[in-house]
Amino acid sequence: MVELDSERLRYPNDYLSLVGMEISALKKNSDLVEFTAAAGNGFSIKCLGREEQLKGLKEGVISEGDAEGIIKFQLEGKNLSEARPFMKIETWDNVVIK
Repeated sequence: MVELDSERLRYPNDYLSLVGMEISALKKNSDLVEFTAAAGNGFSIKCLGREEQLKGLKEGVISEGDAEGIIKFQLEGKNLSEARPFMKIETWDNVVIK
């Protein structure tokens, strides 16, 4: 399994499992859901997904299922130094949150 760490934030080209991560700060905006996923090693990242895809999403720890995302960057304007990482949720199947 790929870890969420400083190297992964620099080279975001693999799918990351969210199993074991803590979900918090849920916000809905139109049909998108934004939340924070925090790993056990202290790293956290903003996540985005479609509400229809994220069945059973609530605050807590993802204990099982197939929940994966890929790290992307939000960019406003042309200044690349202001790019902010976020995780786009790609897979969300049979997820259990406790």
